[in-house]
Amino acid sequence: MKRAMKLIVVLVFIGGLVALASYAGARAALGKVIGPDPPLGDRSWAFPFKGVEVLPDTPRAWVFSFGTNKLNVRTVQVFVSPTGKLLGTRPRDLKQRVEAYRDARVP
Repeated sequence: MKRAMKLIVVLVFIGGLVALASYAGARAALGKVIGPDPPLGDRSWAFPFKGVEVLPDTPRAWVFSFGTNKLNVRTVQVFVSPTGKLLGTRPRDLKQRVEAYRDARVP
């Protein structure tokens, strides 16, 4: 019984480390898109295990959503795979919008 409990604890710990590494990779990919000091407001994130239905083939992905923002769009979403690969954004031209916003602010 002790061995089984020890094995379960070790597996949960390893699973937690894998999930943490996946989230860290997703945050790094998100940072490449929105950059430092983004013009986006409150962030929420989710990992839908059934997959992201708005993407082709419904892949599993981290979904970062931003409500209030300074880009004149209602909501912003960034989709990142568990391995840290950028799968897509909503709006599709998010990176260009962020760059245009930054360029407009530079004197």
